[in-house]
Formats: sequence, structure tokens, C-alpha cells
Amino acid sequence: MLKKYTVHFIGTIIVLGFFGCTDDLDNIRTNNVNSANAFDGPDSYLRFLGKIYAGLSVTGQQGPTGQGDLIGFDEGASQYSRNYFNLNEFTADAVKWRFGDSGVRELLENTWTPDNGIISVMYNRIIFQVTQANEFIRQTSGLLDDPIISQYNAEARFLRALSYYHGLELFGGNIPFVTEDDLPGAFLPEQTNGSDLFAYIESELLAISDLMVAAGQNDYGRADRGAAWTLLAKLYLNAESFIGEDRYSDCISVCQDILASCYTL
Repeated sequence: MLKKYTVHFIGTIIVLGFFGCTDDLDNIRTNNVNSANAFDGPDSYLRFLGKIYAGLSVTGQQGPTGQGDLIGFDEGASQYSRNYFNLNEFTADAVKWRFGDSGVRELLENTWTPDNGIISVMYNRIIFQVTQANEFIRQTSGLLDDPIISQYNAEARFLRALSYYHGLELFGGNIPFVTEDDLPGAFLPEQTNGSDLFAYIESELLAISDLMVAAGQNDYGRADRGAAWTLLAKLYLNAESFIGEDRYSDCISVCQDILASCYTL
């Protein structure tokens, strides 16, 4: 388990910077995206959801670089899945990396400290993803009578659970905990713990599984019921490590649901 790197948490969200903008402050309803119009029209919800998905892959608002999501880090080294891979594989002797990039050697040699930049980036990435998902869930919570918006809301809850799972896996659950009920502002969120975070992730995945699109039926690249089941199975599989409790029978049960849907081994 990686030791947490303490950082200041900023409880505000960088909203949809990939839209075009001008210096004309009168263009609020035309081409500027702000708090007043970020969720105008049904398409805006899908674009915002797309930004949450993109946060697992891209590094900012402008490709290949520029307008990075995180401040104070090299943007090219701040990508979510890259750092998730590094922390899992470099520390397990599964990969040997030839170049001495900052922080890599310490991971390869299992000599990392709280000052390791890769650990810090991953910690920040997790919180950034959760913050974006919280805002989307907050904005859509009053629109759940619309079946499409309800589906988007469930997907955002899944993406939030996924990032919280990574916080449980990599930091033992010792990370800030916020939901859509915690409004953005100048406050430091409470740190959670492994047991509480495990219970929260489990409850969320159980709650949303029936709300998501049936397994294998969503658009390419988007989460469906099978994704929720798979993350739940992984949570149960590693329960002894997370909470000291054997949940293998629950893991088997969920895996049976997965195999009974559209997936085969």
C-alpha cells in the first residue's frame, strides 16, 4: 500500500474548458461556457459526462498539451491511467523501466517517500475525477425522471466509485471524502478510511447496477451494468486486504452474474 501524500484539496471544479471562448463577456449564451449555461440543453450533459470519462485518459483541455487539469505538475506525466499503471506495476516488479524519470526509480526500488511526484499526481487525479463526478451528479439529481439523464447520472456515479476504488487500493482509503452533497467552497474535506470507503463503494455499485444500461448494450467506451458488476467483484476479491474480511462468496456470486450476461471466458 502506498503512503499517502498530503496535498491541499481545492473543492472547485474546472468546468468544460475544452469549449471555445472569447474575450467578449457579452457572449454568455453563444460560445462561452460558464456556471450559467454549462448545462443548457440535453447535449451539454453528454459533453460533461464525456469530460469525466476523458479524465481517465487525457491530461487537460487542449491536446496534445496546454490548459492542463492539474496545476503544478508536468502535464505529460500527469495522466491518470499512466500513473495508475506506474504505481501498480513498478512497485510489484512486473515492469522494469530503463529511464530514470522523476519518481520512477524510487518506485522500482520500493524506496518511495511522500515526496514522490507520481504518488502526488495520482492522489490529485483521483480527487479531481471525484470532484467532476460530484458536480455532474449534483446538476442531474433533479432530472432523474428523464431516462437518459438518469442513465448519465448512474454512469457518473460509477466513475466516481471507480476513482474512489483506486483511492482505496492505492492509499488504503485515507483520502478526502466528498459527495454531491458537499458544495464547492473553501473547506478541507474530512479524510475517510478503508472500512468506510469500502462500504460506500459497495453501496453505490449495488444501488446503480440496475440503473445502468444492460451489459453489453451501451455505446462503445461507456460503462454499463457489466462494468459495475466487475468493479464490485474486484472489490469483494480484495476485501481481505481492504477490510480484513473474506468476501469470496460474494465475489463468486457477482462473477456468476457477469458470466450469465453477455460475457464468456
